[in-house]
Amino acid sequence: MLLKYLGERGADCPVRAAVAVSVPFRLDQCADRIGLGFSRVYQAHFMKAMIAYVRDKQRLFRERGLDQHLATLGALGTLDGMRTFWDFDGRITAPLHGFSDASDYYRRASSRYYLGGIAVPTLLIQTEDDPFVFRHSIPEVAELSPCTQLELHRHGGHVASSKARHCGRATTWNGASPAARRAPAQRRSASAEHRLQRHVEAREQGVDLAPRRLRDERGFQGQ
Repeated sequence: MLLKYLGERGADCPVRAAVAVSVPFRLDQCADRIGLGFSRVYQAHFMKAMIAYVRDKQRLFRERGLDQHLATLGALGTLDGMRTFWDFDGRITAPLHGFSDASDYYRRASSRYYLGGIAVPTLLIQTEDDPFVFRHSIPEVAELSPCTQLELHRHGGHVASSKARHCGRATTWNGASPAARRAPAQRRSASAEHRLQRHVEAREQGVDLAPRRLRDERGFQGQ
């Protein structure tokens, strides 16, 4: 949403700089990816939550006598039988918001098609092993605007963490406790903020930091 907004506004944008992490650049491809392998566990969780949200809205409208709103949701059809994002977005999201179908919604809402229009310093941080994003969904350098920098890391998952619970204790994907990973996470956050600030200052001073260069994990660490 942020990147699409930046790309649509271009130079006429009140945002001074931006950072985006683990971006689903192509919603259609991400809807496919989350239906594969272990990611289907996440899909089932999200689907359950989204359907429950719609049911809660129906209950609220019924209790408050908002018959028109209730009728709008009712016209979308039954909530039964939906298993994938394609199902939900095709049956609920698209018609409810004026799109012809899920494909139309994904095409018009995906940020990848708007990246070239971004006109403020923007830092993108992605990983190659994100369970929600195909590697080929990540944009090529040529698609980025001159003020956009993409950092692509080999590992990190989605937003650098995948949590689970074992015997009542919260752990992360590599077995470390959240407390053990808090300090490194804070350092990464501060580092990203520092890099973005340098990017902004360099742009203002006319210094070329080669913002369109695609960094891999080894190249980034070596600087």
